[in-house]
Amino acid sequence: MTMLSRVRELVRKLCCPEETVTLCVVATALLMFETLLCLVIFLKVPYTEIDWVAYMQEVEGYLSGERDYTYLKGQTGPLVYPAGFVYIFAALRQLTGGDIATGQVPSR
Repeated sequence: MTMLSRVRELVRKLCCPEETVTLCVVATALLMFETLLCLVIFLKVPYTEIDWVAYMQEVEGYLSGERDYTYLKGQTGPLVYPAGFVYIFAALRQLTGGDIATGQVPSR
Protein backbone atom coordinates (compact mmCIF):
# COMPACT_ATOMS: atom_id res chain seq x y z
CA MET A 1 0.00 0.00 0.00
CA THR A 2 1.50 3.34 -1.05
CA MET A 3 1.63 6.39 1.18
CA LEU A 4 -0.96 8.16 -0.98
CA SER A 5 -3.38 5.26 -0.72
CA ARG A 6 -2.88 5.17 3.07
CA VAL A 7 -3.68 8.87 3.30
CA ARG A 8 -6.78 8.40 1.13
CA GLU A 9 -7.92 5.51 3.34
CA LEU A 10 -7.42 7.61 6.47
CA VAL A 11 -9.38 10.52 4.99
CA ARG A 12 -12.16 8.12 3.97
CA LYS A 13 -12.31 6.73 7.51
CA LEU A 14 -12.33 10.19 9.04
CA CYS A 15 -15.29 11.15 6.85
CA CYS A 16 -17.24 8.04 7.80
CA PRO A 17 -19.48 8.49 10.90
CA GLU A 18 -19.18 4.79 11.77
CA GLU A 19 -15.37 4.99 12.09
CA THR A 20 -15.35 6.43 15.62
CA VAL A 21 -12.20 4.58 16.66
CA THR A 22 -10.16 6.17 13.85
CA LEU A 23 -11.54 9.59 14.71
CA CYS A 24 -10.68 9.16 18.40
CA VAL A 25 -7.16 7.96 17.61
CA VAL A 26 -6.47 10.89 15.26
CA ALA A 27 -8.04 13.42 17.66
CA THR A 28 -5.97 12.06 20.55
CA ALA A 29 -2.78 12.13 18.48
CA LEU A 30 -3.44 15.74 17.42
CA LEU A 31 -4.17 16.78 21.00
CA MET A 32 -0.96 15.14 22.23
CA PHE A 33 1.07 16.76 19.44
CA GLU A 34 -0.40 20.19 20.15
CA THR A 35 0.21 19.80 23.89
CA LEU A 36 3.83 18.85 23.26
CA LEU A 37 4.31 21.72 20.82
CA CYS A 38 2.84 24.21 23.30
CA LEU A 39 5.11 22.88 26.03
CA VAL A 40 8.19 23.27 23.82
CA ILE A 41 7.16 26.82 22.89
CA PHE A 42 6.45 27.63 26.54
CA LEU A 43 9.89 26.39 27.58
CA LYS A 44 11.84 27.98 24.70
CA VAL A 45 10.12 31.36 24.17
CA PRO A 46 10.46 33.59 27.24
CA TYR A 47 7.60 35.98 26.38
CA THR A 48 5.56 37.15 23.45
CA GLU A 49 2.92 39.84 23.85
CA ILE A 50 0.15 38.86 21.52
CA ASP A 51 -2.55 41.55 21.68
CA TRP A 52 -2.79 41.54 25.51
CA VAL A 53 -2.89 45.35 25.56
CA ALA A 54 -5.60 45.45 22.88
CA TYR A 55 -7.66 42.80 24.70
CA MET A 56 -7.44 44.77 27.95
CA GLN A 57 -8.52 47.92 26.11
CA GLU A 58 -11.48 46.10 24.57
CA VAL A 59 -12.75 44.66 27.85
CA GLU A 60 -12.19 47.96 29.66
CA GLY A 61 -15.19 49.36 27.79
CA TYR A 62 -17.28 46.33 28.73
CA LEU A 63 -16.29 46.63 32.39
CA SER A 64 -17.22 50.32 32.25
CA GLY A 65 -20.76 49.34 31.26
CA GLU A 66 -20.63 49.55 27.47
CA ARG A 67 -22.60 46.77 25.78
CA ASP A 68 -22.64 47.99 22.17
CA TYR A 69 -19.90 46.13 20.29
CA THR A 70 -19.37 49.04 17.90
CA TYR A 71 -17.91 51.04 20.80
CA LEU A 72 -15.61 48.31 22.15
CA LYS A 73 -12.20 48.93 20.56
CA GLY A 74 -8.51 48.40 21.21
CA GLN A 75 -5.24 49.41 19.56
CA THR A 76 -5.72 46.74 16.89
CA GLY A 77 -9.25 47.84 16.00
CA PRO A 78 -12.79 46.94 17.00
CA LEU A 79 -13.69 43.95 19.15
CA VAL A 80 -14.58 41.05 16.88
CA TYR A 81 -14.66 38.18 19.38
CA PRO A 82 -17.81 36.65 20.91
CA ALA A 83 -19.11 37.35 24.41
CA GLY A 84 -17.28 34.34 25.88
CA PHE A 85 -13.97 36.00 24.98
CA VAL A 86 -15.10 39.22 26.64
CA TYR A 87 -16.09 37.38 29.84
CA ILE A 88 -12.79 35.46 30.03
CA PHE A 89 -10.61 38.51 29.42
CA ALA A 90 -12.77 40.65 31.71
CA ALA A 91 -12.08 38.09 34.45
CA LEU A 92 -8.36 38.16 33.61
CA ARG A 93 -8.39 41.95 33.78
CA GLN A 94 -10.08 41.82 37.18
CA LEU A 95 -7.53 39.26 38.43
CA THR A 96 -4.43 40.99 37.06
CA GLY A 97 -5.45 44.64 37.02
CA GLY A 98 -4.61 44.50 33.31
CA ASP A 99 -0.92 43.95 34.09
CA ILE A 100 0.51 41.24 31.87
CA ALA A 101 3.40 40.45 34.23
CA THR A 102 0.91 39.59 36.98
CA GLY A 103 -0.89 37.20 34.65
CA GLN A 104 2.22 35.40 33.43
CA VAL A 105 3.64 32.17 34.73
CA PRO A 106 6.85 33.00 36.62
CA SER A 107 10.01 32.33 34.63
CA ARG A 108 12.19 29.41 35.60
